Amino acid sequence: MNPAELEEAVAAGEAALRAASDGALPLQHRRQIWLALGPVERQGNLVLVGEGAIRRSSLASAAVARVLPLWRSKWPNETTPEKLLSSVGEYIEGRLGRDDAIALADDFFATLEGEYPLEDSVTSVGQAAVIALKTPIFERGLDPEYAHCKADDELDPWGWDAAFAASIAAAEGAPWEQAGLADRRRDFWRWYLQQARMVAAEPLRWTSPRLHGG
Repeated sequence: MNPAELEEAVAAGEAALRAASDGALPLQHRRQIWLALGPVERQGNLVLVGEGAIRRSSLASAAVARVLPLWRSKWPNETTPEKLLSSVGEYIEGRLGRDDAIALADDFFATLEGEYPLEDSVTSVGQAAVIALKTPIFERGLDPEYAHCKADDELDPWGWDAAFAASIAAAEGAPWEQAGLADRRRDFWRWYLQQARMVAAEPLRWTSPRLHGG
């Protein structure tokens, strides 16, 4: 990781955020921050869990934790989002297999689609937790297959990154929805940019790239 490159990416994100009337941090700036957090290492379509993936997973998980109280307030008896967040670390540590991690995420994805109103912004917290668990497995946001997508509204909702899904919950709507609150969205992304700096400054607990088996 290059600290100067990260600081440049975060500063550019801050400038873009100040200029954004909808309070959103554009996808292109988030991608620059992710790349600055460390290399993208893959074997086929799967991620090697190295420096970059660990830092990006930490940032994604922090974004979900930021809005998790919204979920707890609305559905206190459904604790799966918290379980998914704890499973991110278990996967990175090698205590949870790849197939089991994917199954956990996919099972809750099916639950969200079948039992929770997708038009409710709080449902996005659950969606963000699913995406966070899949971050160290697939890193869809940096997959070359999606490189042609320049904005979040060009992606399928399940192709969003965890932070973007979390921002929908924080702002009570997506940037393109009139129900969204721009000031809350801007506050979330300001926090996110500072969190990126914090993640970069923290020591890594896991440094050896590896591909977890199922």
